Amino acid sequence: MLYLPRKILILCSAALLLCTHCRAQEINTAAPHREILYEHREISKEQWDELSKDPSFQYNFPEEAQVSGNQMEWWFKLWKNIYSFFSSTGGKILIWAVVILLGGLLIFKVLQLRHRIFFSRSDKKLAETGKEMPQENLSTDWQKALEEALQKKDYRLAVRYAYNQLLHTLHEKNRIIYEKGKTNHNYSQELLGSDLYKPFLRTTLQYEYIWYGAFEIGKPQFEHYYQNVNQIKSAL
Repeated sequence: MLYLPRKILILCSAALLLCTHCRAQEINTAAPHREILYEHREISKEQWDELSKDPSFQYNFPEEAQVSGNQMEWWFKLWKNIYSFFSSTGGKILIWAVVILLGGLLIFKVLQLRHRIFFSRSDKKLAETGKEMPQENLSTDWQKALEEALQKKDYRLAVRYAYNQLLHTLHEKNRIIYEKGKTNHNYSQELLGSDLYKPFLRTTLQYEYIWYGAFEIGKPQFEHYYQNVNQIKSAL
């Protein structure tokens, strides 16, 4: 009596499996495989020509767009070549050469402008005061001209006379050759290599700053300048 329920359970499971298998076969039979069919159609020449003329099937770029694209490509190649050149050693040398040339030209223009300003200020100053410069030659009595300028308390003019007096003293001692048309730079070069070169160059720069810069000075500034002049004279 105890084994009866177990047998019933086994029989029910077998019956269930049998029903499941039968149902699967019914589904496969009810849904047969469907074959997809393709229809092959020929297109006539007239239809092809008509479709070819349809704007919807035109994929060519307009002529203007092609020209624009060619121009962009040309510019790109041009700038690429320029960049490649200036990135090379020759290009870098050219760049530095142009920079140095422009820098030298700028310095030249600045010095030229400064020279014009100094000389214009000097000429204007002389015109306003009505000063007459003595004839500058070897026979000029620079000591007398210097004393007259000091009596008038014109210390700027006294600086000029003191400098010219120094030039004539150097000429008399055969240290330079005084000539009209020579510049102060020429006289400095004649003293190059001697003990007088540096003090003379310093005195020359002071003189040019005062005279050509048209700067008024007082008695203390003149005495300091004239002391430098006398030191050069004492060294001769």
